[in-house]
Amino acid sequence: MMRIYNKMLIGLAVVGFLGSCDKTLDTPPDSRTELDTPEKIQKLLVSAYPRASVYWMNEMASDNTDYNGDQFFAYDRFQVQSFLWQDITEASNDNTYEIWSKHYEAIGTANAALEAIEKLCNPSNLNAARGEALMCRAYSHFVLVNAFSHAYNKTTSETDLGIPYSDKIEKELITKHDRGSVAQTYANIQADIEEALPLVSDSYYTQPKFHFNIKAAYAFAARFYLYHREYDKAIAAANKALGADARADLRNWDALQKMSNNNFIKPNAYINKDEKSNYLLMDAVSSWGYCHGPYKGGGRYSYNKYIADTEATNSSGPWEDYALLNFRTLNYDAQVKKMVSYKIGAYFEYTDIINKIGYVHSVQAIFTADETLLTRAEAYALKGDVDNAAKDMLTFFGNYTIKRNISKQSILNYYKNIAYYKYDVPTPKKAFNIDFTLSEDQENMIHSVLHARRILNMHEGLRWNDVKRYGMVIYRRLVQNNEVGVLDELKPNDHRRAFQLPKEILGAGLAPNPR
Repeated sequence: MMRIYNKMLIGLAVVGFLGSCDKTLDTPPDSRTELDTPEKIQKLLVSAYPRASVYWMNEMASDNTDYNGDQFFAYDRFQVQSFLWQDITEASNDNTYEIWSKHYEAIGTANAALEAIEKLCNPSNLNAARGEALMCRAYSHFVLVNAFSHAYNKTTSETDLGIPYSDKIEKELITKHDRGSVAQTYANIQADIEEALPLVSDSYYTQPKFHFNIKAAYAFAARFYLYHREYDKAIAAANKALGADARADLRNWDALQKMSNNNFIKPNAYINKDEKSNYLLMDAVSSWGYCHGPYKGGGRYSYNKYIADTEATNSSGPWEDYALLNFRTLNYDAQVKKMVSYKIGAYFEYTDIINKIGYVHSVQAIFTADETLLTRAEAYALKGDVDNAAKDMLTFFGNYTIKRNISKQSILNYYKNIAYYKYDVPTPKKAFNIDFTLSEDQENMIHSVLHARRILNMHEGLRWNDVKRYGMVIYRRLVQNNEVGVLDELKPNDHRRAFQLPKEILGAGLAPNPR
């Protein structure tokens, strides 16, 4: 694990508070807040969760977005750069600099808590706090490596650039740093997760859904192991999260669908802390709720009806017609090309109400029971256990759709019989470009999982990770006047699949991603 230039990582040397690195370095260590009690350490860990989100950036880069023409408004230059797979230079609360810095700030907080616990000789009454800190550190690194590096694979990850893994508080102005490899980054994340899991507890949280409670920790572990291709471990972790009967934790989508399409009623219900499906919630400073939501801005580049009807939330599937889905997206406005799944709200928080100054934020469901079930189904399919994958998919469809006569064979037949995607004849089935082989049944079951996840997690950024993991070719399309044109193509080995590091970070000397 590498030590890192703390000025570059913005606040990594924090002990007990988050401030600018210059102020931190100017402050004598003995005058900083002393983390000398369990209560202080536990309170500190509230700040070990990043207040930045990859949702907007990931959704723009993925195949969930088309270009609808210049007659519609772009939200800002950041939206344009993200959609066009350009290096992001525009200021935004959602840009690469904010994602990088806020996640490393959270990592710095976790490291401060771990150091304080170690100084107290690792007392047993701080085991849960130690587990939470390790899990937070692993999570932020996991988000960053999936944003700024290529997807993990067995062929190139030993040489693909990873991200710096920070496991200590920086106390020097300049220290050696490098990015290591994706494989090294994943190994470090795994070490933190596996040390954390036996320690994590639900015992001391007053707001457990905003912390790595036991279910959230195992849901994260399941996703990590899936991406790391350790399928038995992914299944075991998902089992721990979901319990003996996954149906008990699944969301009541029919009840959510019947709520008002108000800008806040459905989103508030979706992120309700008492919702059993929500394993982990996080608050982020983000304008994504405005850009993708039921507002006029951002319609130039959006999730439109063409994508919805042919490949995603309005498409047919083993459930037949989309009207048989228990939760459906809506066309916000015929004059604004946006299909909206009412899950992510935009909440304006005033810092100066007189001058109407403040910021937009949203609460996001980071890990849920429904997605963890799909994680387990995918792991089963990838290890060749298509029967158990089908059982999980039937559980998912039984909860998410009205149709009740779906079977393993009907799932396999549906994806076998539809054509592979072409940009002008789109289907939900995109060809995989991967470094391992699959049987026909495995591939078709995985298409089912990916299709379901795309629908389930629309607007939530996970589709981009699936595009990367399976090497799908995607396009920048202009969809206008019933015609489809291609502006650009992202091939399997295109370096733009890894977002470029922020220019501020490159200026500090860290190696850039190839272009």
